[in-house]
Amino acid sequence: MIDKFLSKAIHHLYTEEFLFAIIELQTSFESYIRMCHYLILVKKGESDEKIEKAKNYSFRNTIVHHIGKYLDIDLDFENNPVINKWYINLYSLRNKIVHSDLSYISGDEAYAAFDALDENINYLNELMVNKGFMEPDGKVIIEELNRNTPAHIDSKEVEKRLKERGFL
Repeated sequence: MIDKFLSKAIHHLYTEEFLFAIIELQTSFESYIRMCHYLILVKKGESDEKIEKAKNYSFRNTIVHHIGKYLDIDLDFENNPVINKWYINLYSLRNKIVHSDLSYISGDEAYAAFDALDENINYLNELMVNKGFMEPDGKVIIEELNRNTPAHIDSKEVEKRLKERGFL
């Protein structure tokens, strides 16, 4: 997965800007979680309204109550050992930086956060593959996500927009 936040985090790790690395690593994970949830909802054939509404679910709720439900696994931050590793080594650290004015972390802490992120993405990718939400190689067939294919075109909406723009 090409991820600008992960790329920036790696740069910050390399330049020993560990506080910024933590923030970028967590932002990367949040983007990844939102993407997983979107993939699940699309594969399940959920309505555009439900998909749009899901964007407003809290981060924790999305992981524990939605992604966990679809993957048929307990993703509670305390109960699941893989998720708990991320929670302790990255999420809690990021919250201390942002909300409690933590102004120093060691390189060991930053690299432990990176390792926890990597382990969690691999773990969740495997679960997504096993449930059919990703391909066996961990990739996503993006054509299935395209709402603007012949099977997903709302011709009335297209006609309405063309009329609004003066083309019809």
